[in-house]
Amino acid sequence: MLIGTSNGVLSLLNVPAEKFTDDEEEEDNPDKEKQQILENPLQTIGRFHTARVNGVKPLGQSTQMVSISSDHTVAIWEVTNNQQLSCITMPVEPISIDVSREGSVMFIGTVVGTFRIYDITNRQKPRLIKQLKFFEDEKPVSQILSSEDGKMVLISSKRSDTFFVMSQDPSNGYDIMGQIKGNGYILSLGFYQHENRPVALAVLSNNLV
Repeated sequence: MLIGTSNGVLSLLNVPAEKFTDDEEEEDNPDKEKQQILENPLQTIGRFHTARVNGVKPLGQSTQMVSISSDHTVAIWEVTNNQQLSCITMPVEPISIDVSREGSVMFIGTVVGTFRIYDITNRQKPRLIKQLKFFEDEKPVSQILSSEDGKMVLISSKRSDTFFVMSQDPSNGYDIMGQIKGNGYILSLGFYQHENRPVALAVLSNNLV
């Protein structure tokens, strides 16, 4: 687990996977929430930014990651030696991020509603592919979520009742597939599988899903 802090430090916490048997699940008390005590120490990787870390994502199956910060930078790092591979200075604060499944494309949302797509196949030279603005009145892009099948990207703002669905396919220019309006502000987005297809799930400000 990668953890970003308010002072720009990134840390790593090894969380062991836990497997339960059917018998153990039946014996659990449903009224008692089971807690796991983590004995692994928090490993400080280093200070990667000069201000709060707003997001961090691993890049596919590599040993690299990308982080965004209130210092207006987007940085790509090699975790094994803490080396910065590249850094992009943004005109406004980046506050949301996601990456493609294989880690070759990153999606960045900002505090004023702009949205950028970068090709990061070459980690040393990120290339801006596309820039969009989804929300008027400088509503922030609060969440970006790409589907595991590599087909869709969801974009939302906690100050809007609408989220957008964008194609993850570079061959069609990351076209906007549509938009969905809810009955409240979009607080959180997710995917679940239905008949082997990813379906978007939204949590709204009026406690509806």
